[in-house]
This record gives sequence, structure tokens and C-alpha cells, in this order.
Amino acid sequence: MRFKASVDVYFWLFFIATILWNLQKDRLRCCEALPRGTRLAVRYNRFEWVINDKFGRVDEVYVTQYNGTDFANVVLTFDLNCTTQKINIEITKCKEYYVDCANYRSFELTQFCGNEKAIMFFTTIGYANRQLLCMSGNGTFVIKNATLNTDRVVGAFALSLDKWWEQTWMWNFVFISPQGPYIMRLTGQLRFLLLSKRRRTSRPGQH
Repeated sequence: MRFKASVDVYFWLFFIATILWNLQKDRLRCCEALPRGTRLAVRYNRFEWVINDKFGRVDEVYVTQYNGTDFANVVLTFDLNCTTQKINIEITKCKEYYVDCANYRSFELTQFCGNEKAIMFFTTIGYANRQLLCMSGNGTFVIKNATLNTDRVVGAFALSLDKWWEQTWMWNFVFISPQGPYIMRLTGQLRFLLLSKRRRTSRPGQH
């Protein structure tokens, strides 16, 4: 089973345009830029991946940190073939420490098959022994060094929020099979961290 190497350009344009249109709360207001001299990092306070025991199990799920970046790692085993019919996505915005939370966006992807890489647009994966497929076959599924692509997340999800980096966020992704039961759930909590950019200093004798 091979994953398609590319996704139709027109689908990408439609997908990005839809996200930008739906998530911008006030299209007349300019977005809030990051403070000057800072860069953005993601910190996971919770990262959970659950598989319906009808289809398989989660062998490992953990978060590591390297060079100031949090990476999510997961090892899954599928005992049966299963097809993703749709994905329900819920994004919740909270104040600091995940209090006073409110639904930010909820939407459903009903044509996931054939457009698998759309959901991967917001992630960067260092290693995967299989790509995220509409059809998951028997065997082990390993993802390592996966993290949010903050440039794409900021561009699509935080266009109209004042000081959006001061908020904390929760998410819930539910992958559903054609027969109705869920295949797997991805839930978690994250916050954005501002880091000062390091300035290059001249070596002795250099000007």
C-alpha cells in the first residue's frame, strides 16, 4: 500500500482558503504580530492518543524535547484494516492554565480519503514508517519527532486574536469509520511559548 506523493494543488488552495475564511473572527482587523525579537515554540501539557480496542492498541505515546522544541512520538498497532470515513475536530481556547475555556472552532472533515495530507499540512514529522492513510492496514504504525508547524498554525488559526500566544489551547480529533464507531482519538493541551532570538556575536578579531 503506497501513499500518494502529492495532493491536487486545487484542493490545497480550496482547503487553505476555507480555513482562512472560517477561522478569521474579524476580517477587518489586522492580526497581532509576535513581539519583535522573539520566536514561537509549542509546549504540550498533555498529549493522548487512544485507539478503539476493536481495531488495535497504542503501544507508546510520549513527548520529548530537543533544542527548545517539543516532539510528539507514538507507536500504534492495528489488528484489523480500517477506513477513516470522517474526522471530527474540536479546538478549545482557554485562559492561562486551561481555565475559563470556550469552544473556538468545531468542524468535520467528511472527505478525508484521497486528501490525507490536508490534515498533515499543520504538522512536521521527522520519521514515519507509514503515512497517515485513509486506510490503515494491519501492523505497526510509528511516528517520531512530530510537531506543529507553527508558521502554518499561526497563519490559519490565530489571524484575528489579540495576543493569541498568551492563550492556552485544547484539541480533540476523532477518526470515525464508515460503520460508525470511532477508530482513534487524539486529545491534548498545548500552550505557546515565546523565546528570545539569539543574536549572533562577532568572534574576536571580526568586525
